[in-house]
Amino acid sequence: MEFYPVNKPDITFEDIEQVTESLRKKYISGEGEFVEAFETNFSNYIGKRYGVAVSSGSTALEVAFNSLDLKPGDEVILPSFAIISCLAPILRLKLTPIFIDSDPQNWNMCISETISKITVKTKVILVVHTYGLCVDLMPIVEACNKNDIILVEDAAEVHGAKYLDRKAGSYGHVSTFSFYANKIITTGEGGMILTDNSEIYGNARSLRNLAFIPEKRFIHDKLGFNFRLSSLQAALGISQLKNIDFYLLKRRKIYEIYFEILEGLNFISFQPSESHNTSNVYWVIGLLLNPEFKHKKTELVSALTANNIQTRPFFYPLDRQPVLRDFGIEINHKPSFAMQLYESGLYLPSGNGYTEKEIISIALKTKDVMNDLFK
Repeated sequence: MEFYPVNKPDITFEDIEQVTESLRKKYISGEGEFVEAFETNFSNYIGKRYGVAVSSGSTALEVAFNSLDLKPGDEVILPSFAIISCLAPILRLKLTPIFIDSDPQNWNMCISETISKITVKTKVILVVHTYGLCVDLMPIVEACNKNDIILVEDAAEVHGAKYLDRKAGSYGHVSTFSFYANKIITTGEGGMILTDNSEIYGNARSLRNLAFIPEKRFIHDKLGFNFRLSSLQAALGISQLKNIDFYLLKRRKIYEIYFEILEGLNFISFQPSESHNTSNVYWVIGLLLNPEFKHKKTELVSALTANNIQTRPFFYPLDRQPVLRDFGIEINHKPSFAMQLYESGLYLPSGNGYTEKEIISIALKTKDVMNDLFK
């Protein structure tokens, strides 16, 4: 029986040739023409002036926050429903996280709650676009402008998505991306920081490379990181970016197949296709079990696994993470929609490397499993 991993990337002949070209030219480190070209190409695609390539989406967030003029105790508003990478730099810099619950209508951070939690201590709002669907940005942009707040936009999950007439990642003072293997375009591991601010750009470039000072090499005024992206990864990114429009169409087709086959089931719901001036690019195919069936999630995962269909759970809410205790932050135990997402949600297999025939097969098997389990 064929095994269906939760993600299957697409690596083309052109991808391989581009990486091979980097090898032929002996560009294999984190410097050189391929890294610079990837930074330029990607920043131009999104619509930002500067790009800084780094080793992952997590390190992009780390460098981004360290590039800002923030003080311990400054408040950062962020969604509870997000990966730990969004919280880590906040805790390391001794900033104060202010968590926002998810909106049941789109699974993104609740806009009204975000606005209501702005105080004089709020220095950053970290917007995290969830699973391919953009946050409703304009109310947050307006609030940031009004209150002199820095907007950091984590667009790791929405490559190519548009909000109004601009791409996700073009609205933040700083924006970050991930190019992990399961993203819409990939460099295997890798990330990018984008900004229009020359000072933030300079800080980010320095910090990603051990905070070297060109005129005083090996003399350091700051502690930086070795978060460079290799030329081989950048070469892959250059090639992948050329196919992004095709990949976006493919991701939507994958969703349409799943939706057509599974929509009649009363056990599940999908994240919306449209919300507040944006369309879902379907980074993943996330399903939410309806409340009366969530207690059978473990059985469902086991049954799908037995049919060689790999799944992945949703994020565990950041405001419930045990590590918060180490920083003297109280853990939330109140009911939340973010917790409901974690308890009831899972991904189905997706990715640019899947054929329509394979997705149809996965969807039909999933439907059979659910009908047997929930009847």
